[in-house]
Amino acid sequence: MVIIFLTFSCQSRQEKISKLAAEKKFVSKIFHGKNFDIFTLQKIENQSGELKIYIEGDGFAYVDESTPALDPTPRSNFLINLLLQDKAKNILYVARVCQFVKNQKCEEKYWTSERFSKEAVAAIQEVVSGFSNFEHHLIGYSGGAAIINHLDHRKTKKITTIAGNLDLQAFTALHKISELEEEKINYQKLSEISQLHLVGEFDDVVPAQVFEAYKNKLPNQNKVQMKVIKNATHEKGWGVGDLI
Repeated sequence: MVIIFLTFSCQSRQEKISKLAAEKKFVSKIFHGKNFDIFTLQKIENQSGELKIYIEGDGFAYVDESTPALDPTPRSNFLINLLLQDKAKNILYVARVCQFVKNQKCEEKYWTSERFSKEAVAAIQEVVSGFSNFEHHLIGYSGGAAIINHLDHRKTKKITTIAGNLDLQAFTALHKISELEEEKINYQKLSEISQLHLVGEFDDVVPAQVFEAYKNKLPNQNKVQMKVIKNATHEKGWGVGDLI
């Protein structure tokens, strides 16, 4: 009985977001990948040029500090509300593994200890690779920034992060939690890409020191900028204008 309730709850959340996005001419689509189904929102008005790709954060991963959630679907519309205000011609929203949809392989580990694992990153990469006719402007919120760090950047022209968890070692050390599994990062390639990292002035989840730890690992820092958003917390006090 509990499983049935949770499944319907997830579906209704997906339907609610799809309806909200449809009002802004976005189409909701499920990408059927090798191991996971990924929920997306798409608005494609030109078949080439720049594509803004918004990658969701970790969602509702934990009920409290030590209790994993049963469903990681975000309870907040934070990132979706931002992208729905974006006037760009081509926009793609990519949810994370196990958010909004239920998959056969959706085990708890994929939104807790292994949310940045090879399999989790590969699922997002499959979606992004399906839009290779565009130049990519990757925009990652919170844990979505860590996903960006692990992607193939052959089509990436720009990276923007919002309260981005850019350095997992610094993040876990700060919060005194267990290390998170992740693949090796190509810092040389990242340093060649224009980047803007937005940090909330009062963000105590991912403060500026996490960005600084990431920046210090880049061999070339000339293309990297940080901007502090006054009065912003981890998900409050932001606007689409901050992304410019």
